[in-house]
Amino acid sequence: MKSQMTKRQCIQASLLMTALLGLLIMQFTGCADLAVGLPEGSAAMKQQALSFTPPDGKAGVYVIRRRHDPVLYQVLNAVFDINLDQQEFGSLAKGYFLFGTLQPGEHTLSMNTGMGGSSPLQFNTEAGKNKYFLTENTRAGQAYFEPLSEADGQEYVRKSILSGDNRFDHQN
Repeated sequence: MKSQMTKRQCIQASLLMTALLGLLIMQFTGCADLAVGLPEGSAAMKQQALSFTPPDGKAGVYVIRRRHDPVLYQVLNAVFDINLDQQEFGSLAKGYFLFGTLQPGEHTLSMNTGMGGSSPLQFNTEAGKNKYFLTENTRAGQAYFEPLSEADGQEYVRKSILSGDNRFDHQN
């Protein structure tokens, strides 16, 4: 005896297949590919960032945005505007990172996501050391900074693209 699909079951199957095809396309292309117009950082700045060694008397700071935010409704790649010490640091899209060197001491990170902002995060730096932060959105549209270990931070940086919209890159 053959079973027949009802019209409703056919529509549900069609919708499921469309959703799965969309997820498959996103998996192969990566959401970072949607970051149209965000330039890549200079070769010199990238080399300095990937050395993970700040210049003498300075500290390094990295702010990283994963390629895939866990918030699934964010299909489009909104760009985050990151501030460091109440000045523009640069812009971040999914799969990008910002890098800069600063004087040791107390500093503040904050951002505007276009859907909301973040609470400022204060942190201290030491000469010769790096600080790594991951940033993402919550379901409510608020952004946050998550401190990372040196090993995790370096792993994320190696998998990401240096943002060319970075005040430190423009200064060099």
